[in-house]
Amino acid sequence: MAKKLKNDTKVYKEKVGVERVEEIMMNTDHKSLYLPKTINFEDIDTHFFNLVKDGVLKLTLDGYKNRDEIPTIFMTNERWAEFSKTWKYVDDDKNLAPPYITVRRETVKPGTYAGVKYNIPNNKTFSYIKVPTFKNKIEGFDVYKIPQPTAIDISYDVRLFTKYVLDVNEFYNLYFKSFASRQLYLNVNGHYFSCILEDNSDDDSIEDIDGDKYLVKIFNITVKGYLIDEKDFVKIEAINRIIKVTEIENKVISRDINKTKHF
Repeated sequence: MAKKLKNDTKVYKEKVGVERVEEIMMNTDHKSLYLPKTINFEDIDTHFFNLVKDGVLKLTLDGYKNRDEIPTIFMTNERWAEFSKTWKYVDDDKNLAPPYITVRRETVKPGTYAGVKYNIPNNKTFSYIKVPTFKNKIEGFDVYKIPQPTAIDISYDVRLFTKYVLDVNEFYNLYFKSFASRQLYLNVNGHYFSCILEDNSDDDSIEDIDGDKYLVKIFNITVKGYLIDEKDFVKIEAINRIIKVTEIENKVISRDINKTKHF
């Protein structure tokens, strides 16, 4: 005898109505970031330093078998004190032994990433995104408004200290290749800032205790970015949708009532 075919192969009962809506909302990626992250000076400094230390501008030199990498120092008073105490590459006089690279923030000026333009006065906010909401079985969305970012141009000084011309050649080769298209991009909290090589120069006047001169090669790089502060974001409850159900002669009639707030 032929077995009866089963048309219903579902292994669970599918939810319907409000329960189904709640299930969809719970399965939605509730961890999504609808708004941009805060970007401050520390964020830009850190990401630029990492670009030089571990990113596309990382310098690798042969001939230093006792070193796993070329040390890179961010030149602030706090960092310099830390490195001077924990530095493991020193000479017999406990001085820092080259080669090493330093990164220092030089100047901060009004930004030009969007041209020579100024922000609208009074920190005016603009609608950025609509975020769906589902509260107390009421569907709607919130409107988030943010002001214009504050544009800034930050200039960084990157220096190589060494005693060998071969190291200088590798330093030049890396940086001129990286900026062959004039600029590269720095990813800061999901925002891409343009980095432009402005100039390069030499400073060979530094001497060690034995009278040997250091070869010091300098690259000046400008990061065209902007600042964002989450404290300036504004949330407005825009629309709530209420489903009103009426029963007339065993027939169900439903209609949507939108409550709209002007924004």
